Order: sequence, then C-alpha cells, then structure tokens
Amino acid sequence: MAIKQFIPRNVPRSPEFKFGKKPLDQYIKDHARRVPNKICINYYGKEITWGEMEDYVDRLATALTALGVKKGDAIAIYMQSCPQFMIAFYAAQRIGASVGPCSPMFKEWELEYEINELNARVIIAILTCTP
Repeated sequence: MAIKQFIPRNVPRSPEFKFGKKPLDQYIKDHARRVPNKICINYYGKEITWGEMEDYVDRLATALTALGVKKGDAIAIYMQSCPQFMIAFYAAQRIGASVGPCSPMFKEWELEYEINELNARVIIAILTCTP
C-alpha cells in the first residue's frame, strides 16, 4: 500500500519555508526579535517567552563553545522531553553540533552503547525536568 494515499490532498508536496531556508536555531533568533514577549513554551504552567528562549539557547551555545565543542561534534542529551531538552537541542544546532537524544529510561548498557556509537564529546543531563 502506497503512503501517498494517506496524505491529504491539501498537504503541500514539498516543504514551504515561509521565512526562507535557514538553520532551525535561526528561526528562534528571528522570532525572538519579532515577538520577544510572546509565550514560546508553557510547561505545566511555567511560561518561557521567545526572548527568554533565545537567551537560554545563546547562553548554552556559548558555554558549549567554551568547553571546546565545535561544528561537527556530537552531543548526547540525556533528559526527558522538557524545555531544557529543547534549549539543549537548539544550542547544539547553533554551534553546528549533532544531537543524540538519550532516554533516561535506558539501562546502563543501553546508554553506554548509544554514547559510544554517537562518539559524544559532551553529555548534557539533568535529573528531573521541573517547571
């Protein structure tokens, strides 16, 4: 059975780039300039604005660069789906690093295998994602 038959007719057949083709983190930077006080994330009632998101991403990207992480390096993100995950993901994008998400549900040997396969230069981890 062809996947084509499951795609609604009104869905574009090729990607549309409303604001132009650019790296994902640049969309955050641009959106933060346009609407810095609008809500970007609402996580269990804790709100983060686009301006705050841009600041957090930029600060973490700067810290990663200070640690020696550079374009092409791999970063493991070991945390749940939460705002901190998004910040880490976009900070890695900003410096040109690749991301390997690692589930906190992994057993020790699964985590070890993934980090070795990824050849991660850095592991970003938090124990709990609280609002």
